[in-house]
Amino acid sequence: GGQSRANLAALDVATGLATAWNPSPDGEVAVIRVWGATVYVGGYFWGVGGQARSQLAALDASTGLATTWNPEPYRDPEWGSDPPLVQAFAFRGDTVFVAGAYLVIGGQGREGLAAVDANTGAVLDWNPNPAGGAPYAYVNGLSLSGDTLYVGGYFQAIGGQYRLCLAGVDVNTGLATAWDPEPNNEV
Repeated sequence: GGQSRANLAALDVATGLATAWNPSPDGEVAVIRVWGATVYVGGYFWGVGGQARSQLAALDASTGLATTWNPEPYRDPEWGSDPPLVQAFAFRGDTVFVAGAYLVIGGQGREGLAAVDANTGAVLDWNPNPAGGAPYAYVNGLSLSGDTLYVGGYFQAIGGQYRLCLAGVDVNTGLATAWDPEPNNEV
């Protein structure tokens, strides 16, 4: 858009020119979602919006500055960098569902899927616990419809039931719904 921007930019939809918004992540951004006045980003970065943020951040949509929201996902570095730690977001009220390939988020054990308070960054008790991937389970995509969060990725069980790589999970209980399409590979 005519301006120097590192890895993330906002463009004017009418002109295609870059706006002044410039959070300058120090690495690749893999996923972007806007919820209200906040831009959520995940990827391969360690700093964005003027703050240290490890691969997940919430940015003020007006200024591009990082908010205080910082749940910090983590996995053992020996497992490499693929897939990204954060790959998808879904939103409901004050809850951000964060999907990816992590083992810990906000200091809590959550393998690939967590519900995070949108205001504080605290991990909520909701835990459908995707499991059974090798070397770990991960979630690539989310889609929310009513009380069901549809989850795709690489897992063999979720929400207390056998579900291969694709499932519906109740957003209130974390339990798997009856929906079970059984794909034959990673979603």
